[in-house]
Amino acid sequence: MKNSKVVAPVAPVVAVTPDQPKVIKVKTGIVSRGARQAWYELACKYDGKPVADFLADGTANPPSHYTGRSKHAGDAHSASGYLRGLLRRGWVTLV
Repeated sequence: MKNSKVVAPVAPVVAVTPDQPKVIKVKTGIVSRGARQAWYELACKYDGKPVADFLADGTANPPSHYTGRSKHAGDAHSASGYLRGLLRRGWVTLV
C-alpha cells in the first residue's frame, strides 16, 4: 500500500429538498408601482406562510397580466418569476 492516502472524514451535507417547506419573510415599507407593487402586496399577505401557498394563489389569481400588443397580451405573469424578482431585490427572503 505504497500510494494509499488518508482521507479525513467529511461532515454530512444537509441538502434542502423540495419537500421541506420554505416560509416567506417580507421586508416591510417598500413602495414601488405597477405589477411589481401588486406582487409585493400579494407577498405581504403571505408573510410567515409557506411559499407553496403564495405560488398557488399567485397562479390561480394573478395580480397582473401582460398588456399591449404583445403576443402574450392577457396572459398572467408568472408567480415564480415575480418571486425570483422579489428575492433578487431583497424584498423577500425564504426561511
